Amino acid sequence: MPAKLAQQDKEVRKLFYEKINAKVQEEKNEMNERIEKKVAPIFAKIIKPIAGVVFDVNRIKQNEKGENGEISAENGLFCLLSSDHVLMSDIVLEVEPDEFIQLDHLVISKAGIFIIETKKWGGAYKAYRDKWYVKKDTGWEPCKSPTMQNKRHHKLLKKWMQQNIGENAFVENNMYPLIIFYSSWLRTNECSMPIFESSINASFHIKSFKENVISEELISEIVNKIKYAKPLNYQEWEEKTTPKYTIEEGKTRYGKSFVRVTGSMEDAVSVADDYSRQGFKVSEVKADKKDEQVKYFYISKMENTE
Repeated sequence: MPAKLAQQDKEVRKLFYEKINAKVQEEKNEMNERIEKKVAPIFAKIIKPIAGVVFDVNRIKQNEKGENGEISAENGLFCLLSSDHVLMSDIVLEVEPDEFIQLDHLVISKAGIFIIETKKWGGAYKAYRDKWYVKKDTGWEPCKSPTMQNKRHHKLLKKWMQQNIGENAFVENNMYPLIIFYSSWLRTNECSMPIFESSINASFHIKSFKENVISEELISEIVNKIKYAKPLNYQEWEEKTTPKYTIEEGKTRYGKSFVRVTGSMEDAVSVADDYSRQGFKVSEVKADKKDEQVKYFYISKMENTE
């Protein structure tokens, strides 16, 4: 059986694209303002309409280049993956105010979340350590990097998951970016993610992940959260993301480093976990006997055993 299909709600996606188009128009207005500042008024009247057309044409070309490959990739992934995989395409999310990610495809399964960027570019390309080049008559010239683009998607989607799903272990360890790249010639070396020249190879790669790390319930929660994720309400987002606690670092009179957290025990434990991830040895979190709102723990640098 083919993959299960899920789509982002049409009305939700419409809201996102309205915000994105407004942002694009704002960029276009800023471009016109720069022209007015740098060029004499008589020339600005001539240049602005031309620059506007070029701006719009470049946007259309970028969208078309992606969309042609996205349809081919979606059809291949749908047919070649199994019903254990949920395939979502053309997803828009707002991670921070005016910070959008547009994902070509997401494949969600018990084995992990696969973030797929699809390109269909004519010509010959090569990539080394995420630096991409296109073959021109004069030789190899730098071009936009699909792997760097998808690294950004991976980073921001991880952040969105932490904000909306919670800090489950799978968020850190079981999200896998990859590229499906259609072109006449391609060579890659030492890039940060796998790059496949067909949806067939990409599908076999995804199916090679066998370990069950995400439950059926969590898969359903992730899919539904993405389907109905709306553009951010900035006031609610600020209230949600602003820490409701304060942190103070210091040293005892004996030189022992400590961290004081004014907030809940849950907040203090979360802060202690952050220090631990940064490489500190962290003591047990305790409540201050004089002020129940204050929690504290001691920190020290981990010794290098090499």
